Amino acid sequence: MIESQLRPNRVQDERILDAMGILPRESFVPESMAGIAYADCSLEVAPQRFLLEPMVLALLIQACDFSPGCRALDVGPATGYSTAVLATLGTDVVALESDQALLRQSERNISALGLGERVKFELGPLPHGVKSQAPFDVILLNGGVEAVPEELFRQLGEGGRILAVIRRYGPAHVAHIGEARRYEKIRGVVSYQPLFNANVKRLSAFDPPKGFSF
Repeated sequence: MIESQLRPNRVQDERILDAMGILPRESFVPESMAGIAYADCSLEVAPQRFLLEPMVLALLIQACDFSPGCRALDVGPATGYSTAVLATLGTDVVALESDQALLRQSERNISALGLGERVKFELGPLPHGVKSQAPFDVILLNGGVEAVPEELFRQLGEGGRILAVIRRYGPAHVAHIGEARRYEKIRGVVSYQPLFNANVKRLSAFDPPKGFSF
């Protein structure tokens, strides 16, 4: 994974390469999927819930410009792989899940790796973030969204960053290629920088409400 997926795709931060090199990704997928745990694709670990492909996750974290001890909100980590990567890098992580079974699985996975002291687990709606734990230095969204909710921007501290993949949907719900973005809050104003194209699975909790048509 490191030599065939990450290094060739501009992942240059040795801390990230080391962290993803030592973490057992197979521990975060169902036993039947262990043989493809390191594949360069999104993996469905529960109905409509996915782990980001390794290259996309690594590039998003690399764009954080994080430092050890920063506070991160990991939104929708499913079984906890992204949380484990962030915690291994020395980040203090709040892992937010809306699915109680996934949250419990994530807690077990993180505990088994001895990373529990760096992680707090929260159960709740993903678009709402965790206001009680804000402000955050970094917020990571584990899937494609049509837009980042204002509530998450409000939970960023000064200089805070949000890493997300924006996916627009056209007629018949056909998705355009996603664009990974880094949002940053400076003096209370949020702007973004496009990073790279990413065809990731959508994070359905962020889908806009469906309207009525007549």
